[in-house]
Amino acid sequence: DGSGLRKTVIIVRDLTETKKKEAALLRSIRELDDLYNHAPCGYHSVDADGMIVKINNTELSWLGCSREEVIGKTFKNYLSSTSQGVYTENFERYKKSGSQKDLELELIQKNGRKRTVWLNSTAIYDEQSEFIMSRSTLVDVTERKELEQELIRKAQIDYLTGLNNRDNFNSLAEREFATCQRLNIPLGFLFLDIDDFKEVNDTYGHHAGDRALSAVGECFINALRNIDILGRWGGEEFVALLPGVAGLELRELAERLRIELSEVRINIDPDVSIAVTVSIGASYLESSDSSIDSMAKRADVALYSAKSEGKNCVVLNPDSLAKGTAKLTGVIC
Repeated sequence: DGSGLRKTVIIVRDLTETKKKEAALLRSIRELDDLYNHAPCGYHSVDADGMIVKINNTELSWLGCSREEVIGKTFKNYLSSTSQGVYTENFERYKKSGSQKDLELELIQKNGRKRTVWLNSTAIYDEQSEFIMSRSTLVDVTERKELEQELIRKAQIDYLTGLNNRDNFNSLAEREFATCQRLNIPLGFLFLDIDDFKEVNDTYGHHAGDRALSAVGECFINALRNIDILGRWGGEEFVALLPGVAGLELRELAERLRIELSEVRINIDPDVSIAVTVSIGASYLESSDSSIDSMAKRADVALYSAKSEGKNCVVLNPDSLAKGTAKLTGVIC
């Protein structure tokens, strides 16, 4: 100011709004970090080699791993063997397209359990359009898949016996019939009916009938092989399709089954148990058969004959209905 004296100039700025903005920004960063790490879905990013470079806490908890265990590891290593192939095939295509939608994969947790997820990803590229890393979201659909499988099972399985229901048996039987016919493999068919089932219901009540059906179904499963296709046809009737079995072997197998079923004790009440007998009609694949229906019809005719013979019998019918004959052979009573 011309006085020759030193002066101190103090400039005071109001930083209140700036501090507020900084605090708001910090809160936003924390909220975003919390959202990323504790979201109900999994998040991760992988580089061009499929190595995990970032992952949220949710996905880490699914895997049962720490962040240190996962970062730098290949994501596909945390997938089931089947899903590894699916992921690898789609990953290269995804890096070029930049988008992946609803890819179903199985995560393998550290304890060995599987978790079904849907993977959705978008890609981050540099200025030269080179892939840098992914932004991947994993949605846990394990419960949904389990529910779907349970609904499918209920639609295919008879609730009382655990056997295939009629529709599912027919579907499986048609495929097996076509395979055996094409490869010239023997194929046997059994029609089984519980004798005097109405008397069980009338004497002991329908709960006793249900227990009898359940017990017969359980014995049916235990007595036959895993490759055999078993079903409840309806009411007290059961069916079985037996690949690789025909002729005398089929009749002997049916007889062993009849004996085993007759030895089953069915507990009706704490002090009451009963036994039931069954009649079995059997047939096997012939060159003239065009579908499983013709085998089923012959077995059904054989079953009717077993009932007429006095029940608790096995009757084998090797003759084609198309020939106009109902001759039955192989009666065991």
